[in-house]
Amino acid sequence: MPADLTKQVDIIIPSFRMEEHLLMQILNLPSPAGFRANYILICDNPQVKVPPAIQSLADEGSIRLLVNEVNKGPSYTRNRGIEEGNSQWILFLDDDIVPSRDLLSAYSMAIESHPESLGFVGVTEFPEPFNDVTNALDLNGAVGFFKMSRFKKEQAWAPTANLMLNRSLLGDRRFREELTLGGEDVELLTRNSQDNGKRYLSLPDAVVCHPWWNEGKSQVRRMFRYGYGNATILQLPHIRTYSCLDFSTTIETLFGLVLLTPFMLIGGIHFGTVLTFFVIVLAAELITNAARSITVSQKVSPALIWQMMLHKNAQEFGFFWALLRQRRFSSMCRMIDFSFRKAHPSPFRLNRWKIVKLIVTAVLLLLLL
Repeated sequence: MPADLTKQVDIIIPSFRMEEHLLMQILNLPSPAGFRANYILICDNPQVKVPPAIQSLADEGSIRLLVNEVNKGPSYTRNRGIEEGNSQWILFLDDDIVPSRDLLSAYSMAIESHPESLGFVGVTEFPEPFNDVTNALDLNGAVGFFKMSRFKKEQAWAPTANLMLNRSLLGDRRFREELTLGGEDVELLTRNSQDNGKRYLSLPDAVVCHPWWNEGKSQVRRMFRYGYGNATILQLPHIRTYSCLDFSTTIETLFGLVLLTPFMLIGGIHFGTVLTFFVIVLAAELITNAARSITVSQKVSPALIWQMMLHKNAQEFGFFWALLRQRRFSSMCRMIDFSFRKAHPSPFRLNRWKIVKLIVTAVLLLLLL
């Protein structure tokens, strides 16, 4: 066993389901010569029944198995794993991924080549989309950050499904345990990156496959949580610095119309006209998503268009609802630049679909007038 902690990695696996057939593929990964993997499996489910094969590994000391006394959430669970280990390198893996057999070899070679790195980001692939929900998630970009290491050399943050950190540079920074609905990975990793003045190196050879959540069923709640978490971390200085004013989302526009409706009616605007404003906003959203769907899939699929709208607006509603609950109205119509390339990015940043939506809205308003 190597005594040198720089040649050891603590593999932290938070789990709730404790599915044996998936976990055993991770726990049986081969380690390269002279490199030790210390497995720390933390179950965030006090009612769990530990599978026999995993319990056997724990009993013989091959892994460290911890079970939270109460459900604490991913931030607390990952923090507990960090504190349990002491190796120079920390590898986070989701409990439902299927790793490539050479995953640890890829990471060990990266450590040899870049021992002073802040950390490394592997590739988390998803299977090919197979239904309207998975196609919508793919087209909406919900899985884009998981495989960004194929396209960028370095990153300011990445999902923790397949990510390695340098413990000495991480220091005493930890996941914020109050972030139970999402955003905890963006918050910690960007803070760690900015404090160290470094970014995480992409490692396209370190590949795992992540299944579609809930076997490809609706992910409206997940998208809502993502939006809620993003809005919550937006108030933090190191995140807000990389945000900018943006055009209102459909949810924010509808909320604004609700607030303006009494004044429009008092001002003599007919109720039917006011109602038409709402219809125009929704129609512009529908037409824009239809255009996106048709451009990519080359076919008209009402079901796909609906799923794109549903999941996109679920995330935007989560963002809006967090701001509403936290009474942070000054953060309405703001967006986070998740590339974190430049502090204080320019406002009202456009992409082609925002342009399409603006044009559609303008045309429909002109037709109304």
